[in-house]
Amino acid sequence: MTRTKHRYWLSLPTCVLLVVAAGPVEVDQNPHGAASDIAAGEQLFLGNCSSCHGGNATGGRGPNLRRRPYRNGNDDAQVFAIIQNGLPGMPWNGLADRSVWQIVAYLRSLSPAEVEVAGDPAQGRDLFYGRADCALCHMVNGAGGRQGPDLSWVGWRLAPEALRVALLEPGAEVEPRWWRASASTTAGYEFEGYIIDEDQFTIRLLAGNDALRAFNKHDLARLDKQRGSLMPAFGDLLTANELTDVIAYLAGLTGTESGP
Repeated sequence: MTRTKHRYWLSLPTCVLLVVAAGPVEVDQNPHGAASDIAAGEQLFLGNCSSCHGGNATGGRGPNLRRRPYRNGNDDAQVFAIIQNGLPGMPWNGLADRSVWQIVAYLRSLSPAEVEVAGDPAQGRDLFYGRADCALCHMVNGAGGRQGPDLSWVGWRLAPEALRVALLEPGAEVEPRWWRASASTTAGYEFEGYIIDEDQFTIRLLAGNDALRAFNKHDLARLDKQRGSLMPAFGDLLTANELTDVIAYLAGLTGTESGP
């Protein structure tokens, strides 16, 4: 595998700036991996990362960071870049380079932990594509609908308890990508769909039939946004055992599952 090198500027006194003016320092291994750095990294993780990744890094709204290999990069420089620059849906933390390296050191110190989930994933798969009808809106590796998030990697991204919350309380936390809006133009044309993207002047909406429309906001007489979810709560639709089976199936989705 080609090693990705992360570049960052060393903080040096003004009197030696000419010495480093030739270019940035290349770092491909953690320069802050001592026991004291690991301890500092744990505290930084708890203060900045645990709300999404769990206090013991086994996941929640964010991935289980004890499950390896990581999806988006595995060497020290790649993990550093992910923490410092973020990923879609991941907040930017604004931490100093040394603090980020200390978090990397802490993550490296953790023993791997696989997800253990009760339930029967085969039964959950049958429910997903059958009576629960999840594939009507959700896609898994190219099979299914596009009216909800792609679930091909959901087992890597969400811990089992977060999956349970998503099934029981789908409106509890909806990413802006899945907000809906209804628009009416000054000419009387009406349209409703998911907000694909929006800026100060324009908005694009995707309807249930995959029709895509772009609007200039100055042409709109009305624009209403709905930040909830159209997904039904499955607490009344599935038994407790069936819900556990569906969670077991979803927890195993890490990008290799095929469609029905």
